Amino acid sequence: MLTRKSSISARTKMLVFIPLLLVCSIGFTKNSFAQAFERNGNIVTYKGNKFELSKGSTDTMLMEDPSTKEERQIIVHTHPIVKKMNGNKLCSTDDVTTQPEPYAKDGPLEEYILKNLSDELNTLPDGSYTMDVSEIVFDNKGKVIFYQYGGFNKKEVPADFEKSIGEKIDRLLSSAPAMKPARLKGEVVAVRSNIMFNTYSIEVKNNKTSFKKTEGTLVHFK
Repeated sequence: MLTRKSSISARTKMLVFIPLLLVCSIGFTKNSFAQAFERNGNIVTYKGNKFELSKGSTDTMLMEDPSTKEERQIIVHTHPIVKKMNGNKLCSTDDVTTQPEPYAKDGPLEEYILKNLSDELNTLPDGSYTMDVSEIVFDNKGKVIFYQYGGFNKKEVPADFEKSIGEKIDRLLSSAPAMKPARLKGEVVAVRSNIMFNTYSIEVKNNKTSFKKTEGTLVHFK
């Protein structure tokens, strides 16, 4: 549970436990778009479609370190959310009857992208990383038509590396196998998915990369 600083001052302080995954999912501050995106205020044009974004937010939260039990404040940044496409409200996965999902032969989109980034990821120093790709929108044919990329969770990752990875992600998402499209009352629709790449931990050791879904098992690149 997260607690805003403003609400803390109005009552007795409460210690807040923040799971690592939650911090990762909202803690990236480097959201950026590839050159294929054109941004004007909160409107982003990508491959002929105009997407309207909400405003991001910044909150001051209290958390308790589970190991030291010490209380400290953190600043948490939340991403803008895609609200409309071409002036029309965009469905989320909570709105649709059937969510987009990969065909059995293709597997999860996240793993498809990570496997195809393995040559680049192998060059990172040994360690654990997460990569921020979110706000993925699928059209009514199950193809990716929008996303946001926020780089890596470690400041040590060079900016030019993040940029080159971002450019390759753009190419990979454009050519990725189509998903089974979302359906609303039997009709196929475009949808903003709840796919978040930072639910995967990227493990690099001796120039070999593997990845692990938070609640899953370790998978080695072939």
